[in-house]
Amino acid sequence: MGTMWRVATILVFLFGLSLGCDDNDVAAYKVTVRTLWSEETFPKDYPQYRPRAQWSQVFGQSHNTSYALFRIGETARPSVRQFAQTGKLDDLVDEGDDEPKVYDQFSAPAIGKGVGVTENMVFVNGEHSLVSLMARIIPSPDWFVGVDSINLCVDSSWVDEVTLDLDPLDAGAASGLTFTAPRWDTTPPEAVFRHKPRHPNHPASGFYYPQLRELPTIAKVEFTKVTTSRA
Repeated sequence: MGTMWRVATILVFLFGLSLGCDDNDVAAYKVTVRTLWSEETFPKDYPQYRPRAQWSQVFGQSHNTSYALFRIGETARPSVRQFAQTGKLDDLVDEGDDEPKVYDQFSAPAIGKGVGVTENMVFVNGEHSLVSLMARIIPSPDWFVGVDSINLCVDSSWVDEVTLDLDPLDAGAASGLTFTAPRWDTTPPEAVFRHKPRHPNHPASGFYYPQLRELPTIAKVEFTKVTTSRA
């Protein structure tokens, strides 16, 4: 029963089927990212050195329904493509500071190996109850994991806790197939897409595992409610 509730709740988050929380409600959530990129789980060309498998800082925002950090199937804006390629946050932070659709921004420390944990806090309110985040896969041309607009308000209440499995995504900014490929810019940029065992369908692709139906989970993110208050 618990599993069925969790699946149903995640679907509500992802498709935005929420009645909404009061605009004066403010909630604080701990955001915990657990990375699971190990040589045992992803043996193909696993980066051992120069650089070894690791992760950039996590960058995230809380925002309203009119805003998106990124969208699968859509071309990412330049600041998102830059972060996916280099891990530089400056442009993303500056844009968020000037964007009234964004309520809060946060970053969490980088993880210096493939498997690890990092965390920070994010604040949401009734008008800005969605959270998006991303973290760059290092090394890679422009690959990352991320969450697009998870809604932490369901049926007029703040969710206590939710965990999501994350897949490797491609920002559409660079054309390399391998983790350590030279960074050839894709011109014009392509839409953001999800890596799958046969997509890209090329033996050199870093996540090419044709014997699998789905890739193993490479990371998880947990949102845990810490406090609520009224503004």
